[in-house]
Amino acid sequence: MSTTAELQALWSGFTFRPAADAAELDAVEAALRISLPPRLRALLAETNGISAHYGVPVLFSASAIVSENLKMRTDKLRDLYMPFDPLLFFGGNGGGDLFGFRILPAKVDALHIYRWDHETDGRACFCYSLHQYFERVKEGAIL
Repeated sequence: MSTTAELQALWSGFTFRPAADAAELDAVEAALRISLPPRLRALLAETNGISAHYGVPVLFSASAIVSENLKMRTDKLRDLYMPFDPLLFFGGNGGGDLFGFRILPAKVDALHIYRWDHETDGRACFCYSLHQYFERVKEGAIL
């Protein structure tokens, strides 16, 4: 069973977008100057974004990953928060908090997913894999 089919079986009320093509995924990597973690890239190749109830973007589309990450790295936000350059945001909770992988000097760390708290600028490890992230989404832990 594919990743998307597994998620659709778990979440009947969630919205799954049509798959991103290779050019869209390559554009994400070029715009952000990173390589997407293989599991994230594979998931986006199956569904280019997932919205939970009330439109909560638990997985951004490829284009939203670019726009959200570039927005978070603007000078305006650098004056308000610690730098966001070490994070690759891929989803949110609809209330302002974002979820992302840590960006290391040589690659993206796919073993740690961090939650950025928009009220405190806190960055805490939320879980240890994309699979675990979606398990926690299912439990309602991000909302």
